[in-house]
Amino acid sequence: MSRAPGFIALALLSLGALAFDFTLSSRLPSSGNYGEAAAYLRGHMQAGDAVQIWPPWLERARLFVDTGPVLAEEDLSHADYVGASHLWMLALPGTPFSGFTRAEDQLRTRGATMQGEALRFGPLSLTAWDLHAPPLATDLAFPMPPLEWHEVQYVTHACRAMPVGGERDPARLTLSGDAGSKLHLRAGVIGERAYDNQLVPIRVEAFSGEQKLGEVVLARTVDSSPAWLGTDVPSGSASPLQLELRASTPGPFRPTICIAAWTTR
Repeated sequence: MSRAPGFIALALLSLGALAFDFTLSSRLPSSGNYGEAAAYLRGHMQAGDAVQIWPPWLERARLFVDTGPVLAEEDLSHADYVGASHLWMLALPGTPFSGFTRAEDQLRTRGATMQGEALRFGPLSLTAWDLHAPPLATDLAFPMPPLEWHEVQYVTHACRAMPVGGERDPARLTLSGDAGSKLHLRAGVIGERAYDNQLVPIRVEAFSGEQKLGEVVLARTVDSSPAWLGTDVPSGSASPLQLELRASTPGPFRPTICIAAWTTR
């Protein structure tokens, strides 16, 4: 008899797991649900809009949504959303531990406001957000499409690959465009090399002529610290902006990094 409580608990757990499996199809979106959401976006998205999927593992949406960039940012309070003035959040709020309320709170923290009520396509929800972002002057890294995508700390970013040189012979990348009023520079080590024990800090410096505008230092990544780093600085008085990026490290280990750079008005 002493084993009875254990058997009862096991039976209840098994029944719960069985009920979860039987109801899973009703809580996950069908191809039709994705198609309806994609059709709505096709008719309502405008230039400068972006789509954020939530949770970030909702990657199947990419098979259907074919308008604007589809992003899987994990920290919505600090995501850049380069050039986007409005954000459409395509989400699965009913998923256990989805963190949907937290994601909405993060958008509000950055000053975004929801526009209208959430639309439903089966278990999917679609909400429009005004980011109240400063207007883009120039995407320096990608003045013309297509974008280049790389993974930094398991998150895909639109960023341009760049080699790393030594302290005396830094790798150089020249970019140009409208100076605007502020320069935004982001950088990260591509892939798992960011975790390598051989990694000595990499310095990414931004120059306009002989004037140093700012820098980003990439150190070896640990899971509790971000690997996609950046700075936001005045872009100077010269327009158009002729920006030279220099990437260097004193160490012999020189992984490929990627950079994003843009100016806002």
